[in-house]
Amino acid sequence: MTQVGFFTSEEIPPWLPPQAKEARSHVFWAQIISFVEIPVAILLSILMFYYYFKYSSRPYIVTNPSAAGFATDFLAFAIYFILIVFVCALELAFTKAHISNAIDSGKYLLAQERSLLWGVLSIVFGLIPGILLIAASTRLGELGKQSTPQPFQAATSTAQEKAGETHQTQKP
Repeated sequence: MTQVGFFTSEEIPPWLPPQAKEARSHVFWAQIISFVEIPVAILLSILMFYYYFKYSSRPYIVTNPSAAGFATDFLAFAIYFILIVFVCALELAFTKAHISNAIDSGKYLLAQERSLLWGVLSIVFGLIPGILLIAASTRLGELGKQSTPQPFQAATSTAQEKAGETHQTQKP
């Protein structure tokens, strides 16, 4: 399979734990769906601009005075679809660098934070990729809870106690 620079690879590294593999799969499908959403949102924004200009023209408003309200709604939807294109393009560009590479390098908590951030942003502008990225974040959160290291202070106090025990056993 040809690898595109900004897409997450479909091939999952074998050393990843099952939760990380599933999260990486969610990220991959979120990117694919974002890629599909871009042309759809472009076409819908063009269509909304067409209807905006059609219903806001002077001859149409003279014959139908309530058309001005429709025209502003079409303009709002056109702007929203342009924002969807922008967010999906950013998601395509940064998801591999921010999330997939962090998962591959074992930085699960960092990948969880970033997938949650992109998920919330994407749920507002492109529903399905946002849901998939939030699902990836929850899977990475489960993995992060399993591999949470012990606090440094607790580790040093146990080491000091063991050192004290060996020191006391050497005196008699």
